[in-house]
Amino acid sequence: MKLPLLTLCLTLASLLSVQPVSLFADPVNADKPEASVDFKSAVQQKLEPLKKQPALIHSAIGVTRKETPIPCVFSADDLNFHTGKTRILLIGGLDGSKASVNAVIEAVEWFYTADVAAPLREKFSLSAVPIANPDGWVLNQGPKNASGGNPTTGYPPLGDSYLSPTKPEAEYLWRWIGMHAPDLVLDVREGNQFEWVVPVDSLPVVQRLGKLLAPQIRPVFGWELISALAFKLPSNVGRVPALAVELDASSPRAFLPELLTAMEKSSFQSPSPARLELMRRQQRTPIQVATQLSKVYGNDLGRLSYLPVLSLISQIRLGELTDDHSRLPHVEKITQEYLKKNPQPLDNKGGGSVIAGHLLFSELTKATGNLDYLKYAKQAADLGFDDQGNMKESMPHHVEMSDAVFMSCPILAAVGRLTGESKYYDMALKHWRFIQ
Repeated sequence: MKLPLLTLCLTLASLLSVQPVSLFADPVNADKPEASVDFKSAVQQKLEPLKKQPALIHSAIGVTRKETPIPCVFSADDLNFHTGKTRILLIGGLDGSKASVNAVIEAVEWFYTADVAAPLREKFSLSAVPIANPDGWVLNQGPKNASGGNPTTGYPPLGDSYLSPTKPEAEYLWRWIGMHAPDLVLDVREGNQFEWVVPVDSLPVVQRLGKLLAPQIRPVFGWELISALAFKLPSNVGRVPALAVELDASSPRAFLPELLTAMEKSSFQSPSPARLELMRRQQRTPIQVATQLSKVYGNDLGRLSYLPVLSLISQIRLGELTDDHSRLPHVEKITQEYLKKNPQPLDNKGGGSVIAGHLLFSELTKATGNLDYLKYAKQAADLGFDDQGNMKESMPHHVEMSDAVFMSCPILAAVGRLTGESKYYDMALKHWRFIQ
């Protein structure tokens, strides 16, 4: 097996063999919005000016409990952790204020269109979550969202990812910042007057920047975003320098030129700790990634199905690639313990996933030469034949899904190779064509 496939197997297992958690907020437990409130259209209309900017990529960091996408915009430079530019992230509308949203959108437009900003575009990249609390912004009710929460507080979020019934916005924002890994986060808020806000416990690079901005140095509460980013690790990646700016809605003032000028004068240091960590991770070899994953996955077998089995198979392959002779006995021990409790694995529920799980036995046959494992692999492959040995129309449990190609064809091909009987290859081809 080539290294990319090894990494793919272990990565697939790492992502899917755990209890599934939805990437997006579960709308089931949230009250549906009133028919008179069209959150999505209001947000889309507000972002129209930014859609005219060819340099911007539009996406979303998640959804609210009303299923409203939380928009974000970024450039190609923001996808390159190794860029020489300093990467800045603007957060708008977390407080639900129109002044904040307007200011962030105007700042992004200025940065990507103004002639005076052209030299700055060579030094900085700018991304934004322009409406971080979209439902609250639409309802115009301050920092409250539409599900009874206040996403300006509660950082870092506690509990399982994205499961908050009241403010998933905070969970999405916190974790997305970690994986986006900007060099500086600026939370744009509405206030009584224009002023910069630097948390008293901010990182040194922000403290130096603050001396040029003449900000209010505040003992910002630790549960606020800009304070939490200084001492907690979003997505367990690394710390991120952060500060805030408060705007007077009655007297708008452009904040971005002032910020960028101060960053140049202070010789703002980047990359951030978070970006450095992701740069380090990108430098890992496939073997290093697989070794890290092997400490978590492929160490037990609660259920003979294709995801946990792929982890065990990858343990075997990792041992072969690294001359680690402890991994094969490790997998054999786990398998034998499973067979003691489940002497007839095919009797367990699981359909096609259980059939694919029998790849463990074909791999162990190949790795050990022990034909006792082969009988289990054959039992799964023989499901493609009737009592007279004739091929069936297809392998069972396919439910006409493309997944059935992987669930059945590999075990048929593996048994064909181990036994030398061509009928298994024929059945694999027949099943493939049936699913097509």
